[in-house]
Amino acid sequence: MTPTRWGRLRGLNMLEGLLLELAEARHVSEDHEIWLEQVLASLGQEDTDYEAIAAKQGMSLTTLRRRFLKATGTPVHQHALLARIAKARTMLVETDLPIKAISDSLGYQNVYYFSRQFKRFIGVPPARFRNSR
Repeated sequence: MTPTRWGRLRGLNMLEGLLLELAEARHVSEDHEIWLEQVLASLGQEDTDYEAIAAKQGMSLTTLRRRFLKATGTPVHQHALLARIAKARTMLVETDLPIKAISDSLGYQNVYYFSRQFKRFIGVPPARFRNSR
């Protein structure tokens, strides 16, 4: 065989291998999407029990944390915090509830801790955020 024919056959073989890998990755990612959607729905609730979420998915807490980080690029706890802060932003804009009531409704034990976390993620305290809108 000529060198160009070998090169063409090698290229076709590599392309076939890539297509097989992509097909397998698509199948695996569909399985990941199901558990990930369930975990994300569970994280949206006010009382987040990570061990219960992991047990519901049939995995350990360590495995949940590792798989969640790999799938989203964000640690599970940080994602839950960001979801809480997003709810807080919505409540600050759409309601006239006091900041303490918003803090309590999101499951924070201390309004000062809530304010510090809000400022850490958003850049301004909740009261200033509300007044700027």
